[in-house]
Amino acid sequence: MSSGTVPVVVPVGGPATLVSHRTTGMHWTTVDDLIRFTLEIIDNPSLESALRDSAISRAKENSKTHFAQQLYEMMNV
Repeated sequence: MSSGTVPVVVPVGGPATLVSHRTTGMHWTTVDDLIRFTLEIIDNPSLESALRDSAISRAKENSKTHFAQQLYEMMNV
């Protein structure tokens, strides 16, 4: 996500918490969904761009630097 790859993931476990369907990527549950969502991203450059930008922003929220900043703030350091 941090490199701009649009995630198309199964909505289970970690990916389900990191990827919001149609906001930071796509969730699929069937092979037909996987194919449909992948083609939709390929065929729609504006959708791909919006998902990519949102995925990059979301990845930054989960960076080590961001985590450390939040921890320091919580500890009032």
